[in-house]
Amino acid sequence: MAALKHVVGEFYFRVDYDEETGKVEIDEYGLRSIIKGRAYFTAKAAFTWGKRSTKHGDFGWLPNIPAWARSAERIGSDYIKRYAKTKAQALRAAIAERRRYRKGCTLSDAIAECDAEIAALQARLKRTRT
Repeated sequence: MAALKHVVGEFYFRVDYDEETGKVEIDEYGLRSIIKGRAYFTAKAAFTWGKRSTKHGDFGWLPNIPAWARSAERIGSDYIKRYAKTKAQALRAAIAERRRYRKGCTLSDAIAECDAEIAALQARLKRTRT
């Protein structure tokens, strides 16, 4: 698979699995900058992105973004592959990552958790495509 070229200013999707509720969450992130081999992403939510002034159409990043809404990922690492241009691509990347993790698991509890997570991700992918 060819490496995804990330572009500053564009938005990407990332998939997370909430173990407590068993739900798949797809969040949108904006790539703010790339500095010294690191890509800096910020979650796009009501508290980070919105109307900046009274001017018509003046939307953008709001000031005082909390640290937990930002992430820095090394370019070329496996973790940055979780950021994809479409929801379906992000789900496929999350499924592939969980399958790689499952191969290294030796405990039956961890394998069962991985299987449940993969099943939830695949179900969400099936709903996303239609």
